[in-house]
Amino acid sequence: MAKKHILNLEYTHPYKAIGIFSAQKDYRLCWLLNNRLGIDLKRMPDFCLSFDAKSEPANYPIYKYEQPNLFLSILLLANRSEQQILFPAPKNLDYIFLLKSPENLFKLSETLSEIRNIPQVLAAVTLKDLPEKRASEFFFDLELYLSQM
Repeated sequence: MAKKHILNLEYTHPYKAIGIFSAQKDYRLCWLLNNRLGIDLKRMPDFCLSFDAKSEPANYPIYKYEQPNLFLSILLLANRSEQQILFPAPKNLDYIFLLKSPENLFKLSETLSEIRNIPQVLAAVTLKDLPEKRASEFFFDLELYLSQM
């Protein structure tokens, strides 16, 4: 009898994540972040994702800023769609700010401090403990989505 081998691949994402709590619409928060951080986030086609086969895929607004020569990529993604929530914890999380860059270019602590200084942002926290299975699926699908753009 042939022996079965199962290959489990863990996807490790290169992003640092900041959770943003704000009642602002996504385009308004994007404008505030652009002014505060000196970046230029632009709207992309909605990110479509479904975590299980039973539910319909949900569309999430996404904004992107990129400087390929500096290996810098910044994304702002709504945590809620009309159909479902991406990450239920922390509770009432509105947006996910994703940062992929060399450590010396954008420091996470300084970026977090700048975001917290925006008056319309109620709170901003680093997201280190996203649910593992859901986060790996999310980041894998996000990288696939970005590679197609």
